[in-house]
Amino acid sequence: MSPYYEGENLKELKNFFIHEDLNISFYVLEKIIYNKLHKYSPCNNFFNFGNPKFDIIFKERRNKTLNIKNYFPKFDQKKILLWCFAHPWNSKAVAIDLYIKHIIDYFLKNEDIALIIRPHTAFIFELKCANLWSDEDVNILKNFCYKSKNIIWDDSDTYEFSYSVADCVITDICSGVCLTSLVLDIPVAVLHRFDNNYFEPQYPELNKILYHIHNYQEFDSFIESKLKKTNDPLKIGRNNFLKNNIANFDGLNGKRIKHFIISKFEEYTTP
Repeated sequence: MSPYYEGENLKELKNFFIHEDLNISFYVLEKIIYNKLHKYSPCNNFFNFGNPKFDIIFKERRNKTLNIKNYFPKFDQKKILLWCFAHPWNSKAVAIDLYIKHIIDYFLKNEDIALIIRPHTAFIFELKCANLWSDEDVNILKNFCYKSKNIIWDDSDTYEFSYSVADCVITDICSGVCLTSLVLDIPVAVLHRFDNNYFEPQYPELNKILYHIHNYQEFDSFIESKLKKTNDPLKIGRNNFLKNNIANFDGLNGKRIKHFIISKFEEYTTP
């Protein structure tokens, strides 16, 4: 469920959490959802905690140099772009079909920088179900990336290792990567379709702190200025957003939630 709700939709979100027929004592929420719900109508059993999925990202991010040498050795000494694309494959918000040839060609011509291609696992499954790709097609693409000097196809179980080494991120305008990757403190861009299939951003509150790519020229410009030269004028805006909407990024969110649950259990069970 998207954490971005306005007006009556916010009321619906709160109704989703609160059911009179359910005996729920408390809710643990990420700060961005907690702030919206609490502002709409304060509730004493809503508690604000950081997302535990950020803990492993925090840990691996500190091991960036080690992870490059161990997991991405051909990327050593190169700036790295992480490209994550969402699903469903036929959504107006997913733009891989428009950009993939240009992006791969760009990196083949610029071997001093590196590219991680990270598809959503559901995306590949959907293409196979639609008989658009076969296992052989996927293997051909993986083998092509493997043989290249600066491209990797990442189909590992989680995103954490790719997050840990990235210097920039691009993703689809509907992807949750837009939000998650902000904790990396690196430039993040969203790809827009340029074939008249306009899609309203999934996270409109992020519009002003994300870079936007509407065509090949803007992609090239993003790589030249943000990846190669690290020119990042939206950095302050991202940091302000994180401060106001992400509770903690210190690797301890899981422990906080654990201790909170234990304390509440003791509170409810102590005579």
